[in-house]
Amino acid sequence: MAKKLIFLYQDKEFQAEPIKIERKKIYGYSLIKYFDSNNSECEFATLTEDGLSVIPKGAIAYNILDENGNLISRDDLMAYDLEGNLLSKIPSSFDQKILLSQTATIEEYLSLNVSSIYQLQIDDPELLELLKQQIFRIAFNYRESYEPNDAFLLSNEKEVFMVVGSMANFEYLGLDNIVPELADNGEIIEDFEIDMDF
Repeated sequence: MAKKLIFLYQDKEFQAEPIKIERKKIYGYSLIKYFDSNNSECEFATLTEDGLSVIPKGAIAYNILDENGNLISRDDLMAYDLEGNLLSKIPSSFDQKILLSQTATIEEYLSLNVSSIYQLQIDDPELLELLKQQIFRIAFNYRESYEPNDAFLLSNEKEVFMVVGSMANFEYLGLDNIVPELADNGEIIEDFEIDMDF
């Protein structure tokens, strides 16, 4: 059974199953396979730099070493903030209730660097209609980690989606903010006055 998220909205608690929307599910995908002269399927492998050994798929992994070259388990690593304070991991969003209280504007939503999109399966028609009326902003942690992702709940009038990513801090300029570039004599340089030499 798929995991469900538990939301709290206007004193009502409801569950929603997030179904990830993947490009290959929508548009399909192509898969290239290679076969040898005996019609046997080839498998991916890596050749070492000296050219003497072939490493099959799945035989390479990333490890963390200390300054003495000893192997370190990821479970032994600790995270600290800029002030040197020990950080605690934030639980997965599947292990806690998510409060829907912070609404967002379309401009805030459009500032999101999207990493994944989920369709939320909601069975309650009343709640579904309420969620279609505005955009909600939440913190989303797929699994336990030190830094959750930004996420928005929004609707296309038929379904509710959770769009996950990280916020981009853009600085916008208007036409009244633009300062013309000045030449050494203080005159404005017009584009057509610049002599291009190719």
